Amino acid sequence: MDTFSLRSFALLATVAFACIAWLSIPARRRTDFYDHIGALVWFALITEAVGLFLCMIREDNGLVYSVYTVIEFLIILSLSASIRPGLRMAAVVAGTVGCVGLFADVFFGRDQQHIANLGIIITSCISTVFLLLVLWHLAETSERSIWKDPRTLACLGLLVSYATVAP
Repeated sequence: MDTFSLRSFALLATVAFACIAWLSIPARRRTDFYDHIGALVWFALITEAVGLFLCMIREDNGLVYSVYTVIEFLIILSLSASIRPGLRMAAVVAGTVGCVGLFADVFFGRDQQHIANLGIIITSCISTVFLLLVLWHLAETSERSIWKDPRTLACLGLLVSYATVAP
């Protein structure tokens, strides 16, 4: 087994562990926020499993990751709007712009086999702005230390992930 396969299986195991951790959250505590996080990790698991399978049979898996990028982007916008309801209309507009950018990059930028790099950068920039707005909202409205709010830590982690895509 080569290094690439080992890394791929390790990534798949890590995402599977995240799914197991999400399942361990009691159903009564699974708020809308946790449902969004669950959707992210389950879609990531499916994407990584399909991507690894396609790679193992020597098929290009770029389109799978581009589709995941669309789903992930829309979940992040929905998460943002659920935490800060005033962002709902902006999320619809941003979702449209991001999806058009992704689809244009996949279908017009090059053949449909490759990852939509420009589209990913566009959606990452939009996601970064929305996550900053959510974090600002949490800081302004929190009645307790924001560091004790799991939404803050999750949004900060997502912010770091998305903010570092463009550079």
